[in-house]
Amino acid sequence: MNGQQFGLVLLGGAWVCAVGCALNLIRLKSRGNSALLLSLAFLALAAVLLMIRAKVDQVFVTLAGLVVVACLVGDFLLRSKSHGAPSDQ
Repeated sequence: MNGQQFGLVLLGGAWVCAVGCALNLIRLKSRGNSALLLSLAFLALAAVLLMIRAKVDQVFVTLAGLVVVACLVGDFLLRSKSHGAPSDQ
């Protein structure tokens, strides 16, 4: 795989992330803040892919990756909080 093909793969991945972001925003009413966090995670992941494609400094790519992780952890915490602890019956 040459550099041009790799760039196209990264661009395609960014488009897939944009579609995922849009789909989560469509479900905003039913999922609330969880949908917002997942949309932000998709956007941050798209930013990571585009920064890799543009050969941006590694520090910025790492920071965007940390935003992705923070959004996913926040979404996990929101979902676990909303489901509550299972009851023993």
